[in-house]
Amino acid sequence: MKAILRAGELVDVSPATMRVAISRAVATGDIDVVDSLYTLAGRHLVRYRNIGEHIRPATKPSRGQWRVVVLTERGRTAAERTATRRALKRSRFGELREGVWLRPDNLRDSDLEISTEFESFLTEPADPGALLRRIWDVDEWADVTRAVVEQVRSGPEITFERFRATVAAVRLLTEDLAAPLELLPENWPGADVRAAYEEFRANMAAKMASS
Repeated sequence: MKAILRAGELVDVSPATMRVAISRAVATGDIDVVDSLYTLAGRHLVRYRNIGEHIRPATKPSRGQWRVVVLTERGRTAAERTATRRALKRSRFGELREGVWLRPDNLRDSDLEISTEFESFLTEPADPGALLRRIWDVDEWADVTRAVVEQVRSGPEITFERFRATVAAVRLLTEDLAAPLELLPENWPGADVRAAYEEFRANMAAKMASS
């Protein structure tokens, strides 16, 4: 508990506020407590394990091909459709139209964990750059990401504002296309936001170790 409270203090969150948040997380099953040892559980544990994948997704050389996923199962419930959409977005696919999802085929781990029937195949778009912009607003993502990187790197001291910006950086990394650079606008900030996140994390760890 002491280390958790210290981490909160570093980002200007009072011990009282941290205790309330921890109590709620324990009550909802998102933190386990065994012999006074607090560990992540539930959705927070899943999210933490996925961070590494989002920070540096494993890629492979692009050959100009795209992976297409066509959902073929009918009669799905609203909850099932929502779960499928989330899984496809988590795998960095974009929706071209209802039931048709695709992305550049440059990710090593292309296994889809979706609980619905689908067909998957490769194709070579005539104009991949135009197709990418049709599905994703890459310019908006880049503008927002550059602003977040500036906030994360706004100074040497750890502050709540920098911490909040780092949380936003993680969210942006889950949305990063991880597409081949030749399809993306110049000066794509994907590498910058990854580096900014890792710098802040290392700085936070150093502060914790010295306290």
